[in-house]
Amino acid sequence: TTFFATLLSIWKGTEAEYPGDPISHVVIPVFDSVNGTDRNVVGVIKATIYWNWFLQNILPYDHKGTNVVIENACDGNYTYLVNGPDVIPIGFGDRHDPRFSAYRVDGILNSERIEDGTVHGVAFDKKSCPYTFHIYPAQEEYDEYVTREPVVICVSVAAVFL
Repeated sequence: TTFFATLLSIWKGTEAEYPGDPISHVVIPVFDSVNGTDRNVVGVIKATIYWNWFLQNILPYDHKGTNVVIENACDGNYTYLVNGPDVIPIGFGDRHDPRFSAYRVDGILNSERIEDGTVHGVAFDKKSCPYTFHIYPAQEEYDEYVTREPVVICVSVAAVFL
């Protein structure tokens, strides 16, 4: 966790503690040749994905209330609340409001091969810990889109013609 706290501190420009929400590592091999199938691994490129950062600034500024549940077979689930550009960690587990389960939209990070610019690509390790993203509306989003406003307008227009 010291490594993650250091990365977080560098990004924020001030000392920060790592709160414990999900971080993933992506490791891609570097081969000695781009041709043929008899190539050898001579190095690796490693990337660290902090999902909190990944989810920031992906929705419009005025959008409120979307729950993102990140499911991982190895570490379990983690829930975030995304309000426009801001991401609020809710905590471990699937903590979305069950009233909105019917509105779930799923996204899966899944591929047979990573396209690396070569003919064969790099096989994706399916035995690792794949991620599934479950997106649910939260109460704030529901309140913004489900209103009595159309009924009020309809009654008002009807009253004008009576």
